[in-house]
Amino acid sequence: MAIPVGLAAATESKSTSFRQEPWEEVGRGIELPDGRILDMDDELAERPLPSAHTIEISQFLPATTIDPIY
Repeated sequence: MAIPVGLAAATESKSTSFRQEPWEEVGRGIELPDGRILDMDDELAERPLPSAHTIEISQFLPATTIDPIY
C-alpha cells in the first residue's frame, strides 16, 4: 500500500468540531451551518478498525519523479 504524503501552504482555515448531543442520546455529530446536527456515529461505525497506529516507510522517491501538481 502506498500512502502519499505532501506539504502545502495553508490558504484558509478549515476545522471540524464535534459537539456533544443531549446526555440521553450521547453521540458524535457535526453542526451544519444551518444549525442541524449531522449524526456521525453510523458513518464512523462503518469504517474498518485500524490494525495498527504506525506506518512503515518502505522507500522514498526523488521529488523530480512526482508530478508537481501533487
